[in-house]
Amino acid sequence: MMNDDYVIERWLPAILLIFVILCLFPLVMQPDGIAFAPDAEFSDIAITHWPYAQWIRTARENWNQIPLWNALIYAGAPFSADPLAGLWYLPLWLTQLIPITLAFNLLFAGHLFSTGWGMYRLMRVEGMRGWGALFAALAWMGASKWAAHIALGHVTFVLAVSWTPWLLLAAFRLSHEERNWLRWCALGGGLLGLTVLIDPRWTLPAGLLTAAYGLQQSLRTHRSVRRLFGSAGVSILAAAGISAPVSLQLLEFVPLSTRAALSAAERMQLSLPVSGLLGFLFPLQGQPEWSTYLGTAVLLLALLGGLLVLRRTAFWLGAVVVGLLFALGTSSPLVALLGSLPGVALLRVPPRWLFVSLFGFAAMAGWGMASVSCGVQGKQLVRSRLAAAGMAAALIFLGTALYLNSDETVHLQLVWAVLAGALGITWLFLCLSTRVQDTLGITGLVLLTALDLARVAAGKLDVHPAAEVLTERDNLAASLAVGELERVLSLSYSVPQQTAAAYGLQLADGVSPMQLKAYAAALSEALGVQWEGYSVTLPAFPDGNPRTPQVFDLNLDQLGKFNVGWIVSDYPLDDPELAEPVRQDGVYVYRNPAIRPRAWLEPLAGGEWVAVDEVLWTPNHIKVQVHGPGRLVLSEMAYPGWVLLVDGERVPVDPYEGLLRSVVLAEGTHVVDFFFRPIHAALGVAWLLLTAGWTAWLWRKR
Repeated sequence: MMNDDYVIERWLPAILLIFVILCLFPLVMQPDGIAFAPDAEFSDIAITHWPYAQWIRTARENWNQIPLWNALIYAGAPFSADPLAGLWYLPLWLTQLIPITLAFNLLFAGHLFSTGWGMYRLMRVEGMRGWGALFAALAWMGASKWAAHIALGHVTFVLAVSWTPWLLLAAFRLSHEERNWLRWCALGGGLLGLTVLIDPRWTLPAGLLTAAYGLQQSLRTHRSVRRLFGSAGVSILAAAGISAPVSLQLLEFVPLSTRAALSAAERMQLSLPVSGLLGFLFPLQGQPEWSTYLGTAVLLLALLGGLLVLRRTAFWLGAVVVGLLFALGTSSPLVALLGSLPGVALLRVPPRWLFVSLFGFAAMAGWGMASVSCGVQGKQLVRSRLAAAGMAAALIFLGTALYLNSDETVHLQLVWAVLAGALGITWLFLCLSTRVQDTLGITGLVLLTALDLARVAAGKLDVHPAAEVLTERDNLAASLAVGELERVLSLSYSVPQQTAAAYGLQLADGVSPMQLKAYAAALSEALGVQWEGYSVTLPAFPDGNPRTPQVFDLNLDQLGKFNVGWIVSDYPLDDPELAEPVRQDGVYVYRNPAIRPRAWLEPLAGGEWVAVDEVLWTPNHIKVQVHGPGRLVLSEMAYPGWVLLVDGERVPVDPYEGLLRSVVLAEGTHVVDFFFRPIHAALGVAWLLLTAGWTAWLWRKR
């Protein structure tokens, strides 16, 4: 086995790379394509991540700025505070060097490779032999949930989860380090802070898993209470420092956003049904968030790990159980606890906790494989054979029941799963019976499992050509982009966000989980619909389909104050104040007769507003030259961090109708400058640099 360990170590990079290629094979064949879930109309890459990357590129090329303000949707929102913006995670800047879609796909592949490598290293330091560590890495990388989230376009979430094994590896080293434990505190805390920078939604699961693992390892090594509290404190400080550019801004942004209004029902959205647990054994079709397939071989070896080396797998079994209890959401007894934990009130979609369970299953399966590869004898051999026979019976019984109660579209998948499971169990029986040579038998079992996992993962990806996705309704967008700086209101998502970003269109509507609460309520009122709190889309689509006609009672004057010049819809609007629409790309295009320019002057004594034409607009700086007296109103959202200078002197922003930036001007000609200088971003960057410098100093110090 020592020789096997050496061979595995030597060939590990090639093995992991080949496995990544197999799991992401559809993307490998179209490296600049965009992954969608099968039969899905939308992907978050197209809706959010590509437009955001394009926005950074546009700001750099047109204005020599790194945009801190997002003018693409919702009449403006803080870009630097949005975790999905990708401003603070350096690898995401690859999108500024090569084609954006290619960069995303390379990042998916690279992080999937990295997480497999991290899992292997973690299992090795735990004392696992090479075959077991390799199997654990493949089981973790090959879980279909990775491909499902890639297909949903969850770029930042996938990248954040991929750091999990490295977090636990740092916690392990911290617990076992005798002298230089402080550097591992800084590194482990820094990695946790990095997950916040990438995607805060994974911070709580990753943080709890890492804390529990570190505590378990510390108890095993008999660390003192003083050392435990000291390690926790230093790690928390390091995490806070590295995450500061995002976390400090979120502390300001979240209370002002609709995210703060999440109800208990909304937090439990898409909870995993109990029947979804069968997805671990069978690659069931349905909601991608529920994808959990690990296959018979992984589950059987995880069971063997629990039976043969319970002392080694007890913690990982606990991770499996806790992850499942959180993922079940409304079906779980932990629902009340979920709502009371700090930060959980801002989280949605409980099935994302399934990654914790998948990690635990992979580690348990690794220990099972390690035991089998070393030989199983006596009572342990009897238990292993009984477990294999029981798994075979369960596979046949459950597979038959599902086959009889499902339609023909899933029959083939079930047959493949049963056949793959039967083959895996048979091969494992041969390994246990030593009827095949040890290395040959274990190699065959690893290969069969890897091919099965890769087959299911690749089947989760339906890749669309980028040119097709990014040019959807481009003729419509091109026609709306001609002329003055005006916003477009797309009532039925008629102008896709990626197309709007490509043509520099600014939308009054949008799709994003982070919205300013004041604007969401004001736009809903202007549309004549009731604002009911949190929604990913604005306006909300009651049945989830933006093409379903809705009845709007439009307040054109209020929409005009939001600089809405064009109103587009997939269905006709019944409003007597709107002229006959123009039809283009199958969409109804209406002109808003009450549009106001991006800046206007209102007389202080009442009367008609006057357009301001001399406006120099960029994301972070808007310069206006205007002749007073009167109130200058800018059709841009008021938000903390906007600094106002009138003739070079700083004055406070006076929100117009509680929403838009404005200032009262005296008589005469004035130069008015609006700068977006979020103090929390500056403090966060300073804190990050100090923390990074301190961590580097610890690692350089002898």
